[in-house]
Amino acid sequence: MLRPDLAPIDVYLADAMTHEDAEFLRRHPWPVLVISEPDWEKIKQLGRPETLIPGQPVPAFYERLDLTSSTASAASLDALILPLRPLAGGSVDRMSIGRSPDRDIVLLDETVSKHHADVSWDAARGRAVLTDCGSKNGIQVDGAPLETRGFAELIPGTVLTFGTLGTRYYSPRTFLGWLASGAGRAGGAP
Repeated sequence: MLRPDLAPIDVYLADAMTHEDAEFLRRHPWPVLVISEPDWEKIKQLGRPETLIPGQPVPAFYERLDLTSSTASAASLDALILPLRPLAGGSVDRMSIGRSPDRDIVLLDETVSKHHADVSWDAARGRAVLTDCGSKNGIQVDGAPLETRGFAELIPGTVLTFGTLGTRYYSPRTFLGWLASGAGRAGGAP
């Protein structure tokens, strides 16, 4: 279910340090969800056959993880960066978020519905709107419950909780600002 091109935070940090802002934004034009310091048990789920897109390679960051290592469970993954972008050939007008492998953005958490939410991204205006799709465990936006089938315009830095999975939303420009302010060096906490 995870996209093979999912990159670790180090890739984004390196791009932020080595490229001008315009080049960074050209390379990373999509808003992101940041999951700060994901639980090691969740990371171990990433290698199960049912969590990978059939016929696609393993995500790049996963190739470096040794799940059998006795020290692996003590490892810290500063942050998992999930670009809010459509699957190949998908619509940029309405991207889906959920646990199902056919979603544009896959969230591996048992409290996330198969089709939990949709997000619309207007790149010209830098505007994103999140819509609940009748999720079982709901969505919280900065701690306030979003009505079932309700929607909210997302402001960069907004804390979004899908079921019990906490994330933080950034537009491309504010994501770059977060990286430039030392995101990874501060433990990845958004």
